[in-house]
Amino acid sequence: MTQPIHQNRWPTGNLQPATPSREAYELPDDAVIDADALAKWLGKKRSWVIETANQRRRHKLRLPALKIGREWRFRVGDIRTWLANLAHGTAV
Repeated sequence: MTQPIHQNRWPTGNLQPATPSREAYELPDDAVIDADALAKWLGKKRSWVIETANQRRRHKLRLPALKIGREWRFRVGDIRTWLANLAHGTAV
């Protein structure tokens, strides 16, 4: 019996969506999505999205986000830029 493959706590390599949904590509850059939608887009758990948004300001994996009350919101254009920067190793 094979053992399940566990994902690293922090992603490495290209962070393009694991199974990109058609909706993610159709959203305009100025659209705002919540943590659940971003988790689905990135193929990650919601808890990972929240934890990564909470990282220290200068941490390279910190998601660009706005906290409104208790809820996190993410601009699609900022997330696309963040993914591109991580893929090219220029995120800070």
